[in-house]
Amino acid sequence: MSNAYRFIHRHTRNTLVARGWPAEMDIQTNLSYSQGDGVAFYGRLSANELVLLLPEIALRGLMDDGAMQTLRELIAGSDMSVTLYRNSLGNHHAHNGTISMEYHDCPEGMYERHVVSLLKALRAEINNVCSCVAAAGYRVLEAFSPSGSEPIFSRQTRNFRLTVTEVEPFDDGDCWDNEALDRLLAAILDENTTYRSLEVSLESRGMVLGRLHVPYAWNQPGLPVRRWFEREWLREVVTEARSEIDAMMVAMSGIRPSV
Repeated sequence: MSNAYRFIHRHTRNTLVARGWPAEMDIQTNLSYSQGDGVAFYGRLSANELVLLLPEIALRGLMDDGAMQTLRELIAGSDMSVTLYRNSLGNHHAHNGTISMEYHDCPEGMYERHVVSLLKALRAEINNVCSCVAAAGYRVLEAFSPSGSEPIFSRQTRNFRLTVTEVEPFDDGDCWDNEALDRLLAAILDENTTYRSLEVSLESRGMVLGRLHVPYAWNQPGLPVRRWFEREWLREVVTEARSEIDAMMVAMSGIRPSV
């Protein structure tokens, strides 16, 4: 799982839990700007979980309060369950259309109209969740993807040129715990923060003397370079360049003119 998709997966899980869904839902994501892309989730809803979920659905205006209360009274204490499973479309895609539902063990007194009302409400909720998290997911992808501007900036002196470019990120997200993921997610979704991988290089007359890869540099639209470019990055590149220059000087000192 790439870093961006790790964030999308976490955001989907957070959204489901916040809306009353079980934390154990199986989440599938596939966001590549192609037809059939999106977010899907699968799993089983017990009677108790349905009783807890239905008021949340009603609060969002996706079902009538009266119908919600009737369904809760019928389902409470029963063995009823609803399973969300991956249909044939789910073999290649992940979106609300890949999720099918089936119900089991309807309680006594629950008729077809009640089942239809329940499945209709769940479908509306599924569509709403998938749409919301997919929209957020594309923002997460953009936060991690190189913008295409090359270089981001450069500084030139008489003898040296400092260049900073965006590069493809590599996967090092295993070091992030859930608290860190949630904090960075909030920065992306609430503050439009980006997390870009950078290559900082220092060269002289076309020869690269020092190079540093910065895994994740945070930035926000409109911030001046001095607000997000860490001086430590420059120090590391300059230190490497000095070592390279020293090594070159030692090598050149061993050159003797032929007689």
